Amino acid sequence: RERLARKLTELLILLYGLHPDSGVPPDAQQSLHHLDVYFDAVNARQIRITHAIWEIFLTDKRVHSLFDDLDISPENREDLFDILNAGGGGELQLEDLLVGIVQMRGDAHKSDIVAHGLVLRSVQGTVQELS
Repeated sequence: RERLARKLTELLILLYGLHPDSGVPPDAQQSLHHLDVYFDAVNARQIRITHAIWEIFLTDKRVHSLFDDLDISPENREDLFDILNAGGGGELQLEDLLVGIVQMRGDAHKSDIVAHGLVLRSVQGTVQELS
């Protein structure tokens, strides 16, 4: 758990530092230590991630290294934004992204697939009742 928390914190700081709205100078973006100095938790809560910004994140090798450490499958990385943006709002907060990453860790188990199927059936039933 401690390792997971440390890696998620590193990812949070890295994504914050790479975000265009963070105000972190480009030369400081090269070092996680420098990013740590610039990190602002209050401002981080206001940061919104769009699909275009997600694409920028995915060009950074450090992001992929942390995804490896967090057991996020390379096959899921490209689609992770769309998966977590299931509501279609077009934006994610850093906090939502981190929660989603924790949920996406590791391989899918049959119980995960069945649980999601049951949730979808429930939602479909509710939609049919409303129409």
